[in-house]
Amino acid sequence: YLFILRKLKKKGKMSKITSVLVQFIVFTSVLILMAGCEKEKKMRPEEINAMVRREIEELWNKGNLTAGDEIIATNYVLHEAVKDIKGLEAFKLFSAGFRSAFPDAHFDIDDVIVEGDKVVLRYTFSGKHDGDYMGIASTGKEVIATGIRFSRVAGGKLLETWNYIDKLSVLVQLGWWVPPKNWLLAFTWGEPVEPIVVATSDSDENKN
Repeated sequence: YLFILRKLKKKGKMSKITSVLVQFIVFTSVLILMAGCEKEKKMRPEEINAMVRREIEELWNKGNLTAGDEIIATNYVLHEAVKDIKGLEAFKLFSAGFRSAFPDAHFDIDDVIVEGDKVVLRYTFSGKHDGDYMGIASTGKEVIATGIRFSRVAGGKLLETWNYIDKLSVLVQLGWWVPPKNWLLAFTWGEPVEPIVVATSDSDENKN
């Protein structure tokens, strides 16, 4: 447009008013185009919801790592309790390693909350321990644990995630760690626990 505008000016075929009008149309078109591109980058809440559900189903439940190319950004960062997994390929290795420890791993989505470019997901994990997990050889035991993850989306893909899963309960269920006898965690998974109250024999200790 600008090229044509200059040509017409040189040939004297354009009035000042027409020149201003053409420039206005050109710049307005550019602004509309930029706004349209920006609008395309911003995902709607239902799209983000569908994306994180697809990630859980394809990558974690089915082990379909190729789906990660469409869902996970190349510079993705997964923040775990003890380390950060940086990059798409590193994430794929991490996911594959987890599923080698729990081949039938399944994540049930309990809640999803989307706010702007951020999404929170509450889940329940279950699986049979049939491979090395954190240095623990296969036990064949079934485990279950709850978790919460907080993710950030950019450019239509997951860019960053903070994941928190109840690993302590997993270690207890695998028999790797046995809590003290009178500790509140010393119970079979899923059974209710009665609070332990130690009464004092000296009533004066409770004064003041």
